[in-house]
Amino acid sequence: MILVVDNIFKDLLLLLNRQRKVLMTQRFKSATQTRTQRKLTPKLKQLKMKNQRKKKNQVKDLMRTLRRTFQLKVIQKRDKDHEEGRKAVQTIHQDKIKEAEHLIEEVKKEKQMNQNKPGGASIQNQIGHQPMMNANGRVPVNVNVTVNKQGQQNNHV
Repeated sequence: MILVVDNIFKDLLLLLNRQRKVLMTQRFKSATQTRTQRKLTPKLKQLKMKNQRKKKNQVKDLMRTLRRTFQLKVIQKRDKDHEEGRKAVQTIHQDKIKEAEHLIEEVKKEKQMNQNKPGGASIQNQIGHQPMMNANGRVPVNVNVTVNKQGQQNNHV
């Protein structure tokens, strides 16, 4: 049992010695730093800071470009939607124009058909311009109208 404890103790001592050596070498290195190395450390820190700033700026630039590309995609999508809407409206207008032209053609055909009828004019025109005739072929005389000696109508108010 004593041997086991001695072995453990020796192992612990070896570990402690190793750690002391490491600490000593670190202290020695820091103590033996030359003057130029001491001057370089702030410069190195500045360079590290600059590199960090550059990296941050690069990240910011990447984010900006990503935002811009996303905005461009959104704008392109909106333009595409607007273009589709414009095309739909144009097709609707074209359909309505075709319908209107078709109706105009139908009306023109009807007018031509009415003009080609015997009598030469439509019924409405006949009623509007020609008075009704009796079986004798004369214009009927209104019974309520009184006539003076010259044959002119008397107006009763």
